[in-house]
Amino acid sequence: MNQRIKFALLAALLTTNSLPAVSFAQVAIDKVVAVVAGEPIAQSELNERVKVNREVANRTKQKVSESELVNYSRDELINEHLLLNRAKNARITVGDDKINAALQDMAQGNSMTMEQFKAHVGKIGGVNGWSNLNNDLKNQMMIEALMQQEISSKVKEPTAKEIDAEVARVSALPDGPMSPQEVAVAQHIFIKNANSASLKKIQAIKARLDKGEDFGMLAKQVSENPETAANNGQIPYIGLNDKQADPSVVQLAKTAPLNTVSEPVKTKNGYHLFKVSERTTLTLNDDAKKAMAKDALMSMRQKEATEQYFKELDASKASLVEIRN
Repeated sequence: MNQRIKFALLAALLTTNSLPAVSFAQVAIDKVVAVVAGEPIAQSELNERVKVNREVANRTKQKVSESELVNYSRDELINEHLLLNRAKNARITVGDDKINAALQDMAQGNSMTMEQFKAHVGKIGGVNGWSNLNNDLKNQMMIEALMQQEISSKVKEPTAKEIDAEVARVSALPDGPMSPQEVAVAQHIFIKNANSASLKKIQAIKARLDKGEDFGMLAKQVSENPETAANNGQIPYIGLNDKQADPSVVQLAKTAPLNTVSEPVKTKNGYHLFKVSERTTLTLNDDAKKAMAKDALMSMRQKEATEQYFKELDASKASLVEIRN
């Protein structure tokens, strides 16, 4: 499982008071289920990971047997321990500033101050909950840094000839990503989190706009998307046939009266106000097509390199991993 998804879930679990206490990185002196590069994986650690993966399966409505869940969780832990061993051998470190920034993001994602979040972690995770969560985040970041270092070094940038060939291939696709696109030009103001407090905040901003305040100036002051706020709330084009974008945003982009402030729009990330100024047809120039082709080729090569990396990781298990029943 992707580590970012796993830790996002752990953050969500922290706000669910009905769940049992979670000791995030506990490795008690108990039965050892596996040894990875000389380091034990305890039954208690496996039990905690099974809890989390069971919750993932329940939330995503996956039907998984208990034995499949246990085996998956054990294999996941083994891979993590192998990766951490490699990260340590590569002398990869993570500073406290990065860990603190990640904790701050988790607190904000749960609509808590840092102090409230720390108290909640202690309530749910026990006396060692906060230190264990810090340790888990550190391990996660070490693994991410390792993957970036070892996989990126194996990914070669495509040549100009390869990029031109990809442009020709994609350009020939009917209604493909390089075909002319119907788009909306818009500004937005964004408030994080789709909760009642954020709704009240966006409604208050809408009231100010209705009284005549300038959209761009207000976006600079209050929007919680720093990149677009710095540009008067101007966002990249909204594709009117974009299947990946939030349907409510696409529908608004198609139908909103021009140069009029929208009602608040709720997405999974928070609330938005939009002001659509134009609908037009966007035709990519040659440089944009080449940039798109390069990104696609790099993404494909990154995927191939990742798959190869994990094949090599699996091959190392014969000498580094001992499974104990």
